[in-house]
Amino acid sequence: MNDVIVELELAEPGFEETLAAAIETYAVWRETLACSLGTESEAPDIMVKTRLADDIIRKTLIFQDSIAAEKFMDIWRALSVGVG
Repeated sequence: MNDVIVELELAEPGFEETLAAAIETYAVWRETLACSLGTESEAPDIMVKTRLADDIIRKTLIFQDSIAAEKFMDIWRALSVGVG
């Protein structure tokens, strides 16, 4: 299994709050999915790295698979509409 890496720039005002909301929504989705499948995982489903470059906050999100990354991106796109 290969990790999927998503890079986000949080250059627009409000994007940090939107990212926090997206991660929370994603976590609820993962918990619901795990409960419905009767599975649990000790490994983290998402890892987030933060760095500042040229006064822009950049986030690297690492997912265990493409399905998880795609679901997160669906959530991110829905929540980030009109932000900034």
